[in-house]
Amino acid sequence: MIHPIRFARHGSARFGFAKNAYGSAPSFSECDFARFLWLLNGGKRVSRGEIARALGVGEGSVRTMIRALEKNGLIDVRRRGCGITEKGRKTFDESSVINAVSIPPTELSYGKNAFALVLSGNRKVHGLVWRDEAVKAGAEGATALFFKDGELQLPVSDYSIRNSDAEKILDKIDLREGNLIVLSYGRARLNAERGAWAAATALSKE
Repeated sequence: MIHPIRFARHGSARFGFAKNAYGSAPSFSECDFARFLWLLNGGKRVSRGEIARALGVGEGSVRTMIRALEKNGLIDVRRRGCGITEKGRKTFDESSVINAVSIPPTELSYGKNAFALVLSGNRKVHGLVWRDEAVKAGAEGATALFFKDGELQLPVSDYSIRNSDAEKILDKIDLREGNLIVLSYGRARLNAERGAWAAATALSKE
C-alpha cells in the first residue's frame, strides 16, 4: 500500500516525471500528490478542471498525476470526474493529516497568508529540514505548533503565542491533545498551502 506522503516523496523519479530529454520538468511539485488525494478524500467526485484550479497546476499536469494515481489504484476516473478508491482512502488515512485549512494572518505568519495542516498523534519535531522544504515549495516560512494541555504551544518554551493569534487559529480548526500543527505562510495562499504539504512530507521521514 502506498502512503500518500511517501508516494509524494518518491514522486518524479519513481513514476517517470523527472526532466525529459529536452530538460523540461512537470509544473507540479511532489507534495501535490498528497494534496490531490486530500481533495478527493471527502468522497465527492471532482473534475479535472476543478482539480487543476484547486492545485494551481495545468490540466496537462493533472492528467499526468491522474495516470499515476489511477495506475496505483488510489483513484478511479469516470465521466463524472475522479474519485478516491477504498485503497486510496485507507492509504490516505495512514498519513497523519487530519485537517487542512487556511488561517488568517497572524504574528506567527508575519501578517502573511497562512495555511495549516493538522497531524494526529504525539510527534516531535527535529531539525529544520521540514521548514526548508516549505520554502523550496514556494512558502516564505513555516512553523510548528503543538496542542498541549488545552492550548497552542511552540516547541521553544520561552516564547508564548499571543492570545489573539491563538484564537484566530483555534477558531478555524478543532484540535485534540497532542496534535501537531504545521503552519506555513507566504504572499499567496497557494504558496502557503504547498509549503505546508511539503513540510508535512519532510516530517513524515522523521
